[in-house]
Amino acid sequence: MSRNVIGLNPNNTLQTNKHGKVRMVYMEQQVAIDTFLSHHKVRPNKKIGSPMGDKNQLIKDQTPLVGEEINEFQSKLGTINYFALTTRYDIAYPAARISQFMSKPTRGASNALDRILSYLLATQDFKIKGVFAPKIDILLPYSDSDWAGDMPITTCSHSGTMITLNDTPIRWRSKKQPKTSNSSAEAEIYALSQTIGETRHLGWKMLEFGMDIKEPYDIYVDNKQSISFSKNITVNSKLRTTFNLKDKRIQEMRDDKIINAKYVLGIENPADLLTKVQPAYKHNLLLKFISKIRIKTNTNPNPNLNTNTNPIT
Repeated sequence: MSRNVIGLNPNNTLQTNKHGKVRMVYMEQQVAIDTFLSHHKVRPNKKIGSPMGDKNQLIKDQTPLVGEEINEFQSKLGTINYFALTTRYDIAYPAARISQFMSKPTRGASNALDRILSYLLATQDFKIKGVFAPKIDILLPYSDSDWAGDMPITTCSHSGTMITLNDTPIRWRSKKQPKTSNSSAEAEIYALSQTIGETRHLGWKMLEFGMDIKEPYDIYVDNKQSISFSKNITVNSKLRTTFNLKDKRIQEMRDDKIINAKYVLGIENPADLLTKVQPAYKHNLLLKFISKIRIKTNTNPNPNLNTNTNPIT
């Protein structure tokens, strides 16, 4: 059976054996997830296409939980956060939003948490997959924010960072920003500065591992104002008075030897999954974009005959 991989960066060369086969590596926690869901008696729900279908689901029922309900909610949410941090980046954003109710859980937050459990049961085939030993390592960071997207719960925006290595997610973060931004551009710039910090820290670790990772890093965002700010071409912009231009994070953002901010469409920005409630169709599109490695499998034993290839996702 011969295999080749498509969907990787075109500048990347894959390490194959003498038969032309590519070795794929997978990571998943399905056994642990199944045990957790079975313990809480979660039942299948075929209608679940995304982990959070409505941004206002958290505040629809503000009845406080009491007694043992609080302990159960906190226990389940703690486990969900563990899965979100280790392999399940697809639930990182809803887990981060629900965590705002950790100390004072409500019925609405509990219902939103139960939806995540149903989603995990409906996505048992979820895996992080990558190509083993490519000859060139390509680090691609993505940044995004959702300006005041958590209102009326909070006026603070949400930052999202997704970093892939050879088209494989290796680091992600979904986090509420510490203060209210006055504009979408300000929120995007703050998120970009966080992504730069994450990328540089990860890059230094990879250099210690002996990997060939070089600056400047190409960082992809779907906001042109943040790109203009990073390239220092907004001379008269009001944003100049919003940020302290002497801050190290701003200097790094504007240092073309460190980063090169590039524009990408929102539907092609994996970090979008970490900042917004997505409808099922868009949620699945973003997941496919993140896991864009495809394997073409040739099962024809006779190489002289025509071959039909089917992608295995």
